[in-house]
Amino acid sequence: MDQKSINTKELNVDILWHSYTRDPDFHGRAYSVTAENNLGPFDILPQHANLISLIQKKIIVKTKEGKEVNYQFRNGVMEVSGNVVKVFLGI
Repeated sequence: MDQKSINTKELNVDILWHSYTRDPDFHGRAYSVTAENNLGPFDILPQHANLISLIQKKIIVKTKEGKEVNYQFRNGVMEVSGNVVKVFLGI
């Protein structure tokens, strides 16, 4: 994604499940993402520092439209860079 097109007040979020699951992927804009790693829960907000983390248990996306999107899973990987959040679940 072109860095110039990224809004600094929201996140662009992509959540991808391993191909064998039937759960839907998520692609959209959000105000926050809450996840958990082995140190505990943490939040990703716009302008967050770059991050790569193994995540576990659940993730909550608070969308631009005011909805909460929840995922339950065992393991995943999260990458945050330039207000773009990429999450790979079920790996």
